[in-house]
Amino acid sequence: MRRMLIEIIHEEIAKFMDFLIEAAREELRAQGHVATGQSLRNITKEVYVNLGGVSGAKIYVPDHLIILDRGVRASRVPYGGRTGGGGMSRYIAALIQWLATVRGGSIQERKKIAFSIAAAAKKEGHPTSGSYKYSTNGRRKGWSQEAIQKNLHKGEKIINFTRILQAVIDEAYRDIKTHAA
Repeated sequence: MRRMLIEIIHEEIAKFMDFLIEAAREELRAQGHVATGQSLRNITKEVYVNLGGVSGAKIYVPDHLIILDRGVRASRVPYGGRTGGGGMSRYIAALIQWLATVRGGSIQERKKIAFSIAAAAKKEGHPTSGSYKYSTNGRRKGWSQEAIQKNLHKGEKIINFTRILQAVIDEAYRDIKTHAA
């Protein structure tokens, strides 16, 4: 019985974690942060349960989603302008690669756009003012606050439910020990 109740606790917490993950995915979509959908698929959870109850639950997100959540100050944008040295920074290379995914076009077109984005970001930071046209909710950062933190209160019912189940488990365990003795 104890094991069955712990499985119920695990299942309820896993459902709540799935709810939070879907809320995060919806917020990221609304903010316009979907190119291929791979980042959204890479948001995962892990729930640790032992016979004493839940020991922990975590949500994992790709690192770049944290950057999208917080934004980047203009002073931290790694772009110094066109140097004419012929080299290309990792930042510009990443923008070109991202543009290939979201937009296509020739390498020359993507380079031109990448340098324009970098110049704007160096002045404004990320997100740039021009990027807001991809948002349907007027936001381009703060997805975790909007999606996860604003929904944590919904977890109170699950937490209370798990406390009740844990009390039932403990009482049943005490009864079994008492009757076995």
